[in-house]
Amino acid sequence: MTLIQEEHSSHFHLWFFPWLPDIIQKHGEPSLVKIRGIMAEVSRQPIRAEAWSELEKTIERIKTIML
Repeated sequence: MTLIQEEHSSHFHLWFFPWLPDIIQKHGEPSLVKIRGIMAEVSRQPIRAEAWSELEKTIERIKTIML
């Protein structure tokens, strides 16, 4: 996993980027240079209900730790 703090906004952005096996297989070894392109590509794909539910749970866990 790569953790990125984005500093181009007037508010706080923190990205948790998981280097899943299928992402590495498609895009090669992890690299910060690749992340924006991968995120743009993935953002155009629909998210299954199960994956969305898991994402929401993870976000809530992160919020409890960060707040």
